[in-house]
Amino acid sequence: MSPGYYTDRSFSNKHISQAFGILRSLPAGLFVDFEEAGFEADVKEATDVMAVANGMYRIAMRFRRPYKTYRDLTIRSSRPTGAKTELQKIKEGFGDYYFYGWTEGDTIIEWIFVDLYKLRASGLLDKPRREIPSPDGTHFIAIGHNELEEHGCIIASEF
Repeated sequence: MSPGYYTDRSFSNKHISQAFGILRSLPAGLFVDFEEAGFEADVKEATDVMAVANGMYRIAMRFRRPYKTYRDLTIRSSRPTGAKTELQKIKEGFGDYYFYGWTEGDTIIEWIFVDLYKLRASGLLDKPRREIPSPDGTHFIAIGHNELEEHGCIIASEF
């Protein structure tokens, strides 16, 4: 596992409990309990958190650092190692929801909560997109907030 994984996981772990609070506050109380997913679910199934309501749900989570100014959903689309990406895992049907937050210090200041079933059905994941390079050699695609909203993929958001 690359050192970047542990750095990113450590950054994310600082925000998970606040994300749980946000999810518990959603209308209709969708979720009642949460637990962090294990390593295998994280790296193989695009799952960071397991949530319990009327069944078990898999939630992917990503937290952007304060200097990231765009408010779009970015998903890793390629790795130099050829390892399966988040985009591939989501397309294959892994994950039920995606919580995506922007941070300032240790606080989530803005966020979106995306229904991955609707995202897969929308065709947005299959639309040709420019791949955005990252310093670690991986690439991402970006799906704009407006696109997600137009296709009914956003369950809730705070901007």
